[in-house]
Amino acid sequence: MTIEETFKLAVKNHQESKTAIAHELYNQVLKIDPNHSAALNNLAIIYKFLGENQKAKSCCEKAI
Repeated sequence: MTIEETFKLAVKNHQESKTAIAHELYNQVLKIDPNHSAALNNLAIIYKFLGENQKAKSCCEKAI
């Protein structure tokens, strides 16, 4: 699966509230491209939802 296919699958799972799966897929994207801004942004949203504000902030800063 390509990086973009993985990202699209992550987004699909995220939209379906399957956050654990989405989290794992976003991390797979980031292993290939640590600066993938959309994956970082979406991962920040998951961390914010989970109350992990420092991780959310870190992802946002890196995305920028």
